[in-house]
Amino acid sequence: MPRIDADIWQDLDYASWVELARLAEDNGFENFWLIDSTDAYDDYCAWDSIVAVNTSRMGIGPNVTNPLTRHPRVTANHMLTLHEISGGRAMLGIGAGANAVGSIGWKPASASVLREAVKVIRAKFKERKADIPIHVAAVGPLNTRMALRLADGIIFGGSGAGRGRDPAEGVLAGLESLKAKAKEVGRDFSGLEVNVGVSFAVSHDRKQAIEEIKGPLARGLKG
Repeated sequence: MPRIDADIWQDLDYASWVELARLAEDNGFENFWLIDSTDAYDDYCAWDSIVAVNTSRMGIGPNVTNPLTRHPRVTANHMLTLHEISGGRAMLGIGAGANAVGSIGWKPASASVLREAVKVIRAKFKERKADIPIHVAAVGPLNTRMALRLADGIIFGGSGAGRGRDPAEGVLAGLESLKAKAKEVGRDFSGLEVNVGVSFAVSHDRKQAIEEIKGPLARGLKG
């Protein structure tokens, strides 16, 4: 069944962040994702714990971290800690890290590096008997097929899915492509979590909202 998640940029003060997390939960948002971008936003590893202790129902995790600026074992340890703090609500989004890695002059992780990271993290979760879902950002055919084989869910951006066409049509085309690839690798698509991101800004001032969304949209299109 479709759900609505919140994917929030960490550019608020402490009080506003707590208020926003509680507001999202009170209004039925299923999960609360945070951004892992080295230079653009505050560190998600601090803010996700704040969300955890100020909410009681929503899933919490990064959308997305990467295996280069954070070693897979470091990520696994953090997620296990968050899982404990949140009472079992941690979830992991991981990808090649186009924006986070590019901001410090590195190249994104290769498909093989990302695949190995998912395996290492999954093994640590299994070792600790922690049921933490892993969602992989599917950018490119290699990562998409890897995600379909190994991940609990796939993340693809609404901006990328709809590039050059009507956004809704782009999302539908992206879903059909995922279904076809899932069939190729023998994955039951009906049991796969699919996350589609749509960027927006909310303000009483239209011009202010447009200005606030420009940066995130540019980073999304670049990634």
